[in-house]
Amino acid sequence: MQLPTASGGGPSSYRELLFIKLMNGMRRVFGLYVCAVQTGSSDSAGEMPQLPPEVEIRLLGAPEIRRYVDGAGLDLRGDSVDAALARGDVCAGAFVARQLVSYTWRALRGPVPHNADWEVLWNPGLVYRYKALTLPEYRGFRINEAVAKTVDRHLAKEGHDVGLSFVEMTNVSSMRTLTRKGRRRIGYAGYLQRFGLYIPFRTAGCRRYGFRFNHRK
Repeated sequence: MQLPTASGGGPSSYRELLFIKLMNGMRRVFGLYVCAVQTGSSDSAGEMPQLPPEVEIRLLGAPEIRRYVDGAGLDLRGDSVDAALARGDVCAGAFVARQLVSYTWRALRGPVPHNADWEVLWNPGLVYRYKALTLPEYRGFRINEAVAKTVDRHLAKEGHDVGLSFVEMTNVSSMRTLTRKGRRRIGYAGYLQRFGLYIPFRTAGCRRYGFRFNHRK
């Protein structure tokens, strides 16, 4: 069965487009990365989104996750998956005809790699939401919302119901989504990376939650 076509989101004004171009230019020239950090209750409450009947949502065990390592478009690399499982991270996914089409991860302890040079740290007791991906042809159906709700309901039963996440400032569609969800922005964090220098920074709100980028030496 083929899913219907869905519409996507993006910059909705000239000011947003101008801001994105400015930030992208700063990143190219100065290696500047800036994100907005949010906290709030998990996505466990409320009704599950109504999905096309061919979509199946479930938690993924270690053997199943490893079956999809290096799968086309999934961005699941063996070393990253092994490290996540060793930390005790939890993953939920969506399947269509037994093919993984969407997933998201949750971590209860860090550090969690951000990229080859940086990792993320935060205070214990918070759930770090990271690595949410949906294949392009399945976006716009609220599939990842259902995936997030599945993993958050699982963690809430174990007493983990307050989450922490961040979004790059140029990702305006995700910023709007988090606003609709009622997430509270606690501040900004990021880093400068040029000419062998690695300079992290964060605002006072991020300090209160222990959120920071740390250079992976």
